[in-house]
Amino acid sequence: MRQELAQRHLRDPFLSTTDIAFLLGYFELSVFVRSFKRWAGVYVKSLKG
Repeated sequence: MRQELAQRHLRDPFLSTTDIAFLLGYFELSVFVRSFKRWAGVYVKSLKG
């Protein structure tokens, strides 16, 4: 569920990576970034650009 929401939110140019992390229930950006890397096999930065 979080994976799908994360990928959907990443397409929104008005949301920052920090905003997305908090929307998904993460209180630390670094935890979201590591989790996303584990799920998707790529870093958030490569998709958010």
